[in-house]
Amino acid sequence: MNLNSQNYSELVLESDKPVVVEFMRNDSWLCKLMQGRVNNVLKNVHSQIEYFRIDIYRNSDLRESFRIKDIPTFFFYCKGEIISSISGLESEAAFSEKVKNLIDMYEQNIDGET
Repeated sequence: MNLNSQNYSELVLESDKPVVVEFMRNDSWLCKLMQGRVNNVLKNVHSQIEYFRIDIYRNSDLRESFRIKDIPTFFFYCKGEIISSISGLESEAAFSEKVKNLIDMYEQNIDGET
């Protein structure tokens, strides 16, 4: 499903899972390079999180509202709140650590509710 300003709240802020949102551009070599790293990390946790890519040209309203300056930019959401972010090129290990922390925080949050 494509993420846009009309469904952002429903798919990201109201998600029952932790969410990673990537603001990107299809013609960016940095985004393409980072995508390989992202895919390597997410293949092991794809059932535990939601992952969305937003093309900043097709969704300029979201780009402006989040003040996206660098691409790719990743937001890591737990229970509708941004808990961390990454902008630009990062190592696979750094991205993996952010995802692990996101999942851990989400599981702690869920455990605290029961």
